[in-house]
Amino acid sequence: MKTVIFTGGPSVSIDAAKEISCDADLIIAADSGADIAVKCGIIPSKVIGDLDSIDPSVRKLLTDLKVPFDEYPVEKDMSDMEICLRSIENKNDDSVVVIGSMQGRPDHMITNTLVALKLHREGMDITITDGVNDFIPLCGNDEVSVSGIQDPKNIIDGKSRTFWKYISKKPTEVVICLDDVYALTRIDIAHASEASMMSVYNASDYTVSLSTDGKTFTRIIDVTDNSLGLCNYTFEQAYASYIKINLT
Repeated sequence: MKTVIFTGGPSVSIDAAKEISCDADLIIAADSGADIAVKCGIIPSKVIGDLDSIDPSVRKLLTDLKVPFDEYPVEKDMSDMEICLRSIENKNDDSVVVIGSMQGRPDHMITNTLVALKLHREGMDITITDGVNDFIPLCGNDEVSVSGIQDPKNIIDGKSRTFWKYISKKPTEVVICLDDVYALTRIDIAHASEASMMSVYNASDYTVSLSTDGKTFTRIIDVTDNSLGLCNYTFEQAYASYIKINLT
C-alpha cells in the first residue's frame, strides 16, 4: 500500500507531485499541504494538523466536499507531519512518500528530516521529496541503489524545473527521434544547474551525433570537462531525424 502525505512550503514541483500521487492508495494533507494537493487537482482523504496555515478558500472547498478535518492545538508535542505519519494504520507495511518543501524555513526542514529518520528506525519505508530533491533516511545496514536513465520523458519537454538523469559508472547513450527530417544549425543542452540543482551534477563529458535513418550517425559535438549549466552549440547545417547523446 502506498500512502502520500502533502505538507506545506514553497518550491514543490506540481507536475512531479501529480505523478507521485497518481497510484497512491491513501492521500493525507498536513495543514497547508492541502493547498498543494488542491493545486495538483487532488482531493485528500483527510486533513490533519493545527490548521493555522491552510488557505481559507481551500479549507472551505474541502469542507464543502465533506473531507474530514482532524484539528489539533497549535501547542503540541508533534509536528503536523508526524501526526499524519503516525495516523497511518499499517505504517510499517506501507510505502510512504511525503511531498513537501525541501527549502523554506530551515527549522521545518530539519524537523521533518529528523521525524522521517525516527520513523524509519521504527520500521517505516519513507521518502521526503519536493519533486526535484529526495530525502531517503538510512540507518544500520540500509542500502539504496539506483541506476540507469530516470524520467526519460523529460529529455525534451522544454521545462526548466523537470529533468532526467543517468546514474551509473558506465557510459550510456540516449537517442531522440524527431519524427521527421529537420535542417539543424543549433542544439541547446540544459544541464542540472538549470533545474536548480548543484552544478556538480552537470554532464562533464559527452558527444552529440545526428542521423537521418537512425543507423548511421555523424558526430557534430564533442565535449570534455563541461561545467556550464546551459550550453549552446552551433554548427553547419545538417539534416537529422535522430539525435544521439553519448555520456562518457
